[in-house]
Amino acid sequence: YYGVSEKNSQDLLFERVFNTSLEKNILPKDLSFKKFELQYKPIYDLYVGIKKSNQERKTLLVGIQGPIGIGKTTLARVMKELFIQSGYRAESVSIDDYYLSNAERITLGKNNPDNPYYLISRGMPG
Repeated sequence: YYGVSEKNSQDLLFERVFNTSLEKNILPKDLSFKKFELQYKPIYDLYVGIKKSNQERKTLLVGIQGPIGIGKTTLARVMKELFIQSGYRAESVSIDDYYLSNAERITLGKNNPDNPYYLISRGMPG
């Protein structure tokens, strides 16, 4: 776990979320706090800036896209934790939740042997 001697409120926020994310197995155990901060702070600052500049709107909807395995779900989980601990309401929905189960995809592949996309172990990129 990471500790700092002199901390401002954002340092404390990032330290709390880093530790919580490690405890919840959201982040890999070998990720350093420095790398965590470098990866997530610019995104967090961008979202908070957008939210503050649009205060007349009650809702900020953010979409994340990228290839399979790039870390979209991890990013969404960390950002949700950052927003909640900052006093914002935050929810997330993952397209992973709409994929067929592995057993269903195997059956689909067997029933459609000419379609190579059904051989992919995870759901189709959306």
